[in-house]
Amino acid sequence: KPMHIKVKQFSLRQIVLTILLIVMLLLSCLAGTLLVSTNQNRNLVNQYVSETVELYVSQFQKEMDVMRLESNEATNELPDYFNSESSQVFPILKKISEQLRIQAIWHDSVYGYYEYIGTSNALITSTGTKFSKSVKTSTERFLMVYLSANMTRRQNSLYHEFVKIEDQMYLLTWYMKGQKIAGNLIPLQRIFEDLENCTKGYTILPYIYDTDNEDNIF
Repeated sequence: KPMHIKVKQFSLRQIVLTILLIVMLLLSCLAGTLLVSTNQNRNLVNQYVSETVELYVSQFQKEMDVMRLESNEATNELPDYFNSESSQVFPILKKISEQLRIQAIWHDSVYGYYEYIGTSNALITSTGTKFSKSVKTSTERFLMVYLSANMTRRQNSLYHEFVKIEDQMYLLTWYMKGQKIAGNLIPLQRIFEDLENCTKGYTILPYIYDTDNEDNIF
């Protein structure tokens, strides 16, 4: 008895639809995998940036704590009052300037460290000391006027404030004890650059929010 083999025939349309269905399933799986991988990478980047910013702020705070400890030693050698003609204090002022310069190098910082002596209206930086009648840069002039005006209205404490000097925004940090102030002046642009450099090539939009003034977002 002859054998009859049944062969199921598929139309070209059915074959094409089957292939398309398989391809769509594969593409869906690939897209899902890419989406999960992208979200994981984004979460890792966000975590990295968050931890780096926290470390940046923590390191900055440590630098301020070190400043408070280091600045008083030399400034305590100064008399209650002196001026540009008080030659006996020149070696002490030079010593303080050198400490500020070394401090910036030690902390790998381009930030403007300074000390201000209220009783003498003297601003000490890594480049020297400026008095009320000295030739000053716009930044030095601003610091002397601002600190002189504020130290009479503030209590001994650590302050962080946003200030504008010649169309550029800065973070002004100062620690006051009696009539002596130690602090630094940081361009906000430098902070933003540091934050952008820590993101391993990812594009971010860094900003600073002033909790004391809700209108200040930089």
